[in-house]
Amino acid sequence: MTSMKKDKTQISYERKFERGALRAAFVSLFSFAIDRRKAREPYPLQALADGLQIDKSAVSRWFSGNYPNWQIDTIADIADELGIEIRVSAHERATGKIITPHGIADSPQRIVSAPVSMGPAPIILMMQMGNKQSTPISVTARP
Repeated sequence: MTSMKKDKTQISYERKFERGALRAAFVSLFSFAIDRRKAREPYPLQALADGLQIDKSAVSRWFSGNYPNWQIDTIADIADELGIEIRVSAHERATGKIITPHGIADSPQRIVSAPVSMGPAPIILMMQMGNKQSTPISVTARP
């Protein structure tokens, strides 16, 4: 009988990978939101830095390929400054259900018990992290 138990090194590697992938997903999401805003109007990174009351060099580092380890508050502040709403959902491994703060969803794009005012079409970023046993996480932002 073989054991499917993972050693601590493997678990540590998988967690680091999943955390890095999630950080990259947020950077990609915010980069896309910035690009959309720039398409509508001039929007330099200095404007984002000013809105967040931080130095522009910090904002530049975030989007230069060295993915930041943002706090939840920072993610919320960036989203607010960009004028987007972030929605988070998780895939329950045992049942395959998609869990949101609003209830169970039947797919990442369709939340069963969503609010009535959905607004324009969402920007959807869905990623599978790790191997087949990993949890997919979707982050949806509404402009």
